[in-house]
Amino acid sequence: EWSRVETAEGVFDRAATDHYVTYLRTIAEAGIKPWVTLFHFTNPIWFADKGEWHQRENVGCFLKFVEHIVPQIAP
Repeated sequence: EWSRVETAEGVFDRAATDHYVTYLRTIAEAGIKPWVTLFHFTNPIWFADKGEWHQRENVGCFLKFVEHIVPQIAP
């Protein structure tokens, strides 16, 4: 959930990130292969205030989230 992990533009919540990392590790240890999606059709409020996906330059905001989270959850 992007809005839980990046609560303000460029501000990443360590506890929220840790929650998802722990969750993924736990299910993997149980023999379940997770299927991770990074966009769930909800946006952070700060992103909505910037015009969301209607502004081409805002794609970079999502890219920063992806660059933050993927290295932590990738095997």
